[in-house]
Amino acid sequence: MICILSEDKKEVLQHINPLHYGACLKLTEQGAMNQNGSFHKFIEYLFSQEGPFYKQRVVWAGDYADCVEDNEYNHFNMCDDKPGLRIGIDNLCNYKYLVNDSKKEYLNISKEHSNHPIVTIMADGNGKGGGDYYGEAGQWKMDRIYTTNEKPKDMKKLDLIF
Repeated sequence: MICILSEDKKEVLQHINPLHYGACLKLTEQGAMNQNGSFHKFIEYLFSQEGPFYKQRVVWAGDYADCVEDNEYNHFNMCDDKPGLRIGIDNLCNYKYLVNDSKKEYLNISKEHSNHPIVTIMADGNGKGGGDYYGEAGQWKMDRIYTTNEKPKDMKKLDLIF
């Protein structure tokens, strides 16, 4: 579940269910580059300057994630009582960079990856259920992110391949 979070990271403001856009259920399935090309382009658009979630706090919440501080639910379960946001997938384009505005880091997402970086680097709950990504994941969960075609300045480049 793609969750847009409040500033304190304790509330889900909006969410998008990947299943509504033809993606599969598990993290590695949602991230698989060979299966979900148009879905990934759509997600990249959502976090671009033209999209509705530019520089928003986001987490790719899994059902096995830990509970949110001072709450009996995790971000995934918090979505149960809210209608998921549905947006048309008209704006499909490729972006070169995924940027973490919170940590002042960026990643080249136009490189060859087996899993889309936006799914893996934002994951919460990885390693606690089936269909997980076997490798480092979740480094940017709950941070402010955006996508762009302009190389970020004054930020650290990460050389991660997913």
